[in-house]
Amino acid sequence: FKALRLTLKLKNDSLVSLDIRKRDTLFSNMRDEFSIPVLDNVYILNSKTPEVWINALNDIIVQQDLLLLRPYLEYLSLKGEYIEALVYSERAVMKLMEWIVRINPSLEKISKGIEISKAEILLCYNCQDPFDPLEDKCNKCGAPRPRCIICFQDLKPQEEEEVVILPCCEIFAHKNHILTWLKKKPICPNCHSNLSRWMNQQKLARRF
Repeated sequence: FKALRLTLKLKNDSLVSLDIRKRDTLFSNMRDEFSIPVLDNVYILNSKTPEVWINALNDIIVQQDLLLLRPYLEYLSLKGEYIEALVYSERAVMKLMEWIVRINPSLEKISKGIEISKAEILLCYNCQDPFDPLEDKCNKCGAPRPRCIICFQDLKPQEEEEVVILPCCEIFAHKNHILTWLKKKPICPNCHSNLSRWMNQQKLARRF
């Protein structure tokens, strides 16, 4: 047989990663496995963020394309802006490219949906006026500058620690502090919303 190792460059850098390996491959023992019932008997699926792949891989046409590739595909790995694959026929190259074209809208949607929650500027909780780096009180309404919801220290833009804004209630926090909090229990300390999805977005955005 003729083995072909492909490296394909995507149009956009994807913030998600996925490994698809044929179930009977010698290198199929992997961590972070997740399940798509229709594909389970054929492939092992592996991703640190499986929740973002559930909808994309549950598409019937996407599943059929992968199943048709089974005799010709040893593995497929998506990392960043590249897809790497090992296939066994030139026909499989075309089929694989068709699959990539078909799933690309899902990749773009996933990547665009990932928001980086770094707070570029601090806003007054009371009037939403931007804080100057040297201000201790808001010039507009006199309110004190925002504090970290975890350590209760005043937040300053020039700090080495990044400051993030929580998506649920727009409260500021030191990034390291809030992530330490959420690793123990993924609940916002202010409004008690579940922030599991937000944590995963931070991982995908490669921000910690």
